[in-house]
Amino acid sequence: DVTICKICRDTYTTTGLSRPHSLSCGHTLCGVCATRLLVDGEIVCPVCKQTYKYHDINKITINHEVEDIIERMTTAVSLSADSTTAITDPAAAIPKHVPTPTGPKLHYGICEEHGAYKVHYCLTHTIFICSDCVVAYHLDGGCRRFPIAKVLNDRKADLSKKIDSHMSSLQDTGTQVAMYNAMIQCTEHQIKNQMEKTELQAKLQIEKLQSEIEALTVSTSWVTENLKQQMDICQKSASKYSELIDNCKDRQNKAQFSKNNVKDIANFQELNNETQWMKSSEYKTQEWTKQVEVTLNQGFESFFTSETFANLVRCQETYGTFTHNEEQRWGRYCYEDGNILLQDFRSDKPKNEALVIDLRSLTEHVSFPRHVYMQFTNQDGTSLGRIFIKVNEEAPRQAQQIIDLCLGKTGARWAGSSEICVAYKGRPKEVLLFSKYLTIDNVYSCENILPDLEAKVEIPHKQGLVVPYNNTAGFDILTNTDSTDPLDGPPIGKVVSGLQVLEQIIQDNLVGSSPSKSQMVISESGLLIGSTCKNR
Repeated sequence: DVTICKICRDTYTTTGLSRPHSLSCGHTLCGVCATRLLVDGEIVCPVCKQTYKYHDINKITINHEVEDIIERMTTAVSLSADSTTAITDPAAAIPKHVPTPTGPKLHYGICEEHGAYKVHYCLTHTIFICSDCVVAYHLDGGCRRFPIAKVLNDRKADLSKKIDSHMSSLQDTGTQVAMYNAMIQCTEHQIKNQMEKTELQAKLQIEKLQSEIEALTVSTSWVTENLKQQMDICQKSASKYSELIDNCKDRQNKAQFSKNNVKDIANFQELNNETQWMKSSEYKTQEWTKQVEVTLNQGFESFFTSETFANLVRCQETYGTFTHNEEQRWGRYCYEDGNILLQDFRSDKPKNEALVIDLRSLTEHVSFPRHVYMQFTNQDGTSLGRIFIKVNEEAPRQAQQIIDLCLGKTGARWAGSSEICVAYKGRPKEVLLFSKYLTIDNVYSCENILPDLEAKVEIPHKQGLVVPYNNTAGFDILTNTDSTDPLDGPPIGKVVSGLQVLEQIIQDNLVGSSPSKSQMVISESGLLIGSTCKNR
């Protein structure tokens, strides 16, 4: 029957809450059931179980077709009843009271399965159920059931507790707000007092500064006036000095005129210049020698970090003889930027116009010395030792090898003369290793030297620089004092190291003074000592 609600089984009406409402799915229910099913703005259709959102029952569409059917049926029934009653029983027209069936006051809607009111709550399954559901599904199995009135009362009590708790929290919050307001008022009062105090102090400070500025203004005016007076005095003195200078120039011109007319005076001046030059060269050499000797006493480590050594590294002038274009000349050596600057000492040419000799072409311009002392140092400036090599004048290739060693262009390799050569190998914490090789009969070749030296590294030895007792023997590096082989043993002498190495070269006349045996010391710092440097 389309005129009966499928949920509560009540007949639809055309007015009031029992009017037929049609959901979007097409199923119809009365307004009373729709009100019960509306939970949190949603209605679940009891027939197809689809969910629809409605915020108000009045928003659900009224099924006017059902209302039309009800009105037609009501009209037809009314006409039929009236006509029948009028014929059979006139008293039937009197209206009678018919009681309207009512449901329970507390329920949770109509059960979709049984059509009865949901008046029970199953705590085990957390659902509302009707009495038929209790008998059918929730009688056994340990279900805990409660009347809906008790559930609602419990929820009401729980909500009351939560409301009381929130009210208490609100009261506490109000108390804290009042306390914070009092603190804010107190802080505002303190800030106001501090601002008034600061303004007063600033005003007093400004007045003090203004008084000091006025005093400085008066003092500045006095100083300015005094300076003007002093400047006037200086200008007057300057004019007097200018007059005196003019008088001196006139007298100097007169004296120069008289001097040019006297030949003896010119000769005397030339002789005087020569004397001054000789005194200057001797003085410079003595000063340089004193500087080196002083630094030696300060210790080997401090010598390489001293200001004096820094001045000697790149531009130290050393005087001696050198050969250029088969001409024996007396001049000075100056090491700069990897070159040897050879300049005639008596030449009046500027320094940049002097003869510059590249070390790589030294044998082409200057006769290479027959005896060379070479110094090798670590990166931190500590000395590894010095080495003495005889060089045969007929072997320019060997001389070039020694120059390459000095410049660092080659590593540990064979270099020396056709008579004796000294091979070396530098290590961070080791002194140079020493060995002699006779090469006249090609007993050992260049390739044999380094492997032999590597093999000798493990041999216990006393390391140091051997200083001979005479100037002709030269230096050797001591590596093994137990060896009795004359080819491996060093020449007779004393072993020195550290500071004593530099002392022996400078002070003990190890650099020969004989012009026939020209010697020089070549160090990585660029220090060159000529053959006659010791004597001058």
